[in-house]
Amino acid sequence: MASTLPPVSEILLKQFILERVLNEDPVTRQIILLGLLPTGPQKENQPAIIQLTKTAFGDGVNAVRDWIHGLSRVSVIDQNDVYGEALGWHSSTTEGEPGCKISLVLNATPEHIAKKTKQKPILIRETPQTYRDVMLPYIDSIPKKRIQWVYNILSHETESEKIVFEDASPTSGFIILPDFKWDRVTMSALYLVAIVHSEDIRSLRDLRKNHIAMLKNIRREAARSCEAKWGVGKAGLKMYLHYLPSYYHLHVHIVSAEMEGWPGMNVGHAHLVDDVISLLETEPEGVFERMTLTYTVTDLHPLAASLQLAQDQVAW
Repeated sequence: MASTLPPVSEILLKQFILERVLNEDPVTRQIILLGLLPTGPQKENQPAIIQLTKTAFGDGVNAVRDWIHGLSRVSVIDQNDVYGEALGWHSSTTEGEPGCKISLVLNATPEHIAKKTKQKPILIRETPQTYRDVMLPYIDSIPKKRIQWVYNILSHETESEKIVFEDASPTSGFIILPDFKWDRVTMSALYLVAIVHSEDIRSLRDLRKNHIAMLKNIRREAARSCEAKWGVGKAGLKMYLHYLPSYYHLHVHIVSAEMEGWPGMNVGHAHLVDDVISLLETEPEGVFERMTLTYTVTDLHPLAASLQLAQDQVAW
């Protein structure tokens, strides 16, 4: 029997009556809507679901270049050292919602370029010895100026107006503020970061039992601040640390529990704060110093070859 449904067309879609949003994913840039369309036997309104996905940029370098040059308005969200975030409008009018969020890295170094380049992932099992022999010398060699933007935040030189909580203790204190990746509008993409004041805690490997109180305080104040400011309580938040981190100064990621598919949440990268606290509480001192930690690096990471060589020499 032939279908009596009308063909999908511009005319049909313009008659859509929106009732509510069923789902929204800021990572995949999709939104799923429930509404009504006149598709009944007598053209009466019937429930309809529409899923919208923002399309990719045009093919080729010229298309992307022309898209950037065609921006009609840019509004800066933040700028700290070489990093900048902005909203962009790409039309003849500057009214309404922005069409894109723009992230910039100025004076980009080879490390910046490698981080943003599509790369092949390599699984590494880092033993305590590999950490001491390969990773630690690398961490020690990183110049402090590479994370000057972190020190700018901790000293209130930049982004002080964004701070939602601070414990000023130089040994156990921290600052909580929105992360650059969040536009501070899309609640399902809520993203904050807690940065510790101490320069002695560079990564998960450095955590000891005396840091349990600090981690619990971060967890508690992050939940309290998000509840007070955005109405998102502890049941609506994920908190985790990265290993390997993107920069070696301890920080905790605080994101909406609605966020799924973000690369930083992958197995082999993210360690839930709850699990970290539990291990510190239940295991003998130095658990993260003794553990073999499994993670991915990419083929462009400066230690890729050295880590693989060290891994190949360990029985498995």
